[in-house]
Amino acid sequence: MHPTPHAPAALLLAACLAAPAAGGEAHRDHAHAQPGRAAPGTELSRTGDEIVVAGRLFHTGTPVKLWFDDGGYNGYDVNLRFQGPENARWTPESGVPAARYNQRVDRFGFRDDLSEEEREAIRDGWTLEQLGTVVDQFVMHYDVCGTSAYCFEVLHDHRGLSVQFMLDADGMIYQTLDVAERAWHAAQANSRSIGIEIANIGAYPPDDTSVLEKWYARDGRGWRIVLPDDRPLGHLDPEGVYRPSGDGPVTGIIHDRDLVQFDLTDDQYTALIHLTATLTELFPKLPNDYPRGADGKADRQELSEQDWKDFSGLVAHWHLDPDKVDPGPAFDWERVRLGVEKLLGE
Repeated sequence: MHPTPHAPAALLLAACLAAPAAGGEAHRDHAHAQPGRAAPGTELSRTGDEIVVAGRLFHTGTPVKLWFDDGGYNGYDVNLRFQGPENARWTPESGVPAARYNQRVDRFGFRDDLSEEEREAIRDGWTLEQLGTVVDQFVMHYDVCGTSAYCFEVLHDHRGLSVQFMLDADGMIYQTLDVAERAWHAAQANSRSIGIEIANIGAYPPDDTSVLEKWYARDGRGWRIVLPDDRPLGHLDPEGVYRPSGDGPVTGIIHDRDLVQFDLTDDQYTALIHLTATLTELFPKLPNDYPRGADGKADRQELSEQDWKDFSGLVAHWHLDPDKVDPGPAFDWERVRLGVEKLLGE
């Protein structure tokens, strides 16, 4: 029994395990099977829109590939994902740490504001309720890679970093780690945040748009993304057409820098709205809003240390680091916020 696709955060793992795989049989006449439960050895499947939070599955209403799915990207894997067989096995000389993540509060007391009892309680893993007391920011990045496959290669194989979610040009969400893990994506915000890397080649000064000219071209229907043949595409169709939202490049100022960027795709916005709605439903300290300036629009400067400590909600990487400008001037904060509001209202 499943809720409708527009009811994010509604399915627990126990409910998922109660139903047999499509086309399978529950074998309810098994001598030892309990009513409503599948017999031992019965293969089960999920619906394909769930994320994992503290070991539990929750619907989002949008397609998701988990790290253990075919075609998923496994942030727990020590080995290198995109290297040839002779170089894939991790060694101390690989240039990256064996683990590219850690616990939000580990057994050595990474955070000093927890009691000994609280630290002891999470040594073997977080519960959703415990996470809800800690997680209060959702950090938006663009990946400057253009595809989620290449983003994972850069993070996992080369830089020794991680992020809980990636969002590809076609709207597919990849989850690489349980949200309970402390991914390495936003420095000081890692312990309190969830991160997402959105496939987008980035923002550039108006006098240096050569990268944008390579990645975007016009056809009879408008602008489209030109997928490169020199980097992994994952499940993206090399002949597929993926279009940025809007009529062309968007200009804007971040950290007093003039920048030009093409927007996300409509499919990316749809998926991001569903994921954001799910996370704001699951985490009581994570509201559906973002830092605003005096004009009520998104603040495009770094937050002061105190403002950052005090703020809970959706944040840009630029709010955390004066050297970062992602997710860029084209990112439509109100489209996300209002989309979440509408989705949860439904």
